[in-house]
Amino acid sequence: MLSLKKITIISTICATALFGAPTPFSSFDTDGNGYISETEFYQTQARNMEQRASENRMMKNAANAPQFSDVDADGDGKITEMEHLRFQNQRMSEMKNNKQQGMRKGGGQGQGMGQGRQ
Repeated sequence: MLSLKKITIISTICATALFGAPTPFSSFDTDGNGYISETEFYQTQARNMEQRASENRMMKNAANAPQFSDVDADGDGKITEMEHLRFQNQRMSEMKNNKQQGMRKGGGQGQGMGQGRQ
């Protein structure tokens, strides 16, 4: 039987294949103590944003970046690897759902110039 952690990891890997790689836990846990502090969280987030900007990559949704409290599910001031994986999985699932809804609502490439259009 698969554990919740294994299911979460598998889901994250699948979502990563669809939407790009999220920042791994080890990149946030800079001191290697097994959890992410609030300082580590915001420093890593800022470092990632700076790197994207220096590569002239789009910064869409930067204003919607998660807050520490969004990821720290139990509110103990530490983000465990499981909390990190669950949040990433949730976020990827939301992105997938938003993308699918956009396509259903005419969020594709427009009407085009198909037969009968002028």
